[in-house]
Amino acid sequence: MEAWVSKILPACVIQHLWAILIQAGSLWIAWINACMLRGRHVMQLPLAQNSSWDWKKLMGLRNEAFQVFQVRDWLVQGQRYQVSKVWQEIRPKASKVP
Repeated sequence: MEAWVSKILPACVIQHLWAILIQAGSLWIAWINACMLRGRHVMQLPLAQNSSWDWKKLMGLRNEAFQVFQVRDWLVQGQRYQVSKVWQEIRPKASKVP
């Protein structure tokens, strides 16, 4: 995997958390709410050891996602998620040319 892919991947994964939080209308979100969350908030959900690797990855990015969502106020219904804007918030802030 190229280096840039592994660095921008969290911004793509955070999009799934955003969809869960705003209750985006999809079958996957309905399944997550019914089977995984069961009426609990995603931040209150303990991470089980037997969880799948992708669920662990998603839950591992919760704190980082909430920091971004608070800055951008993206938990408002109707807001559009943009990977590029999340990447701007979470990317390492270093000068481009040393």
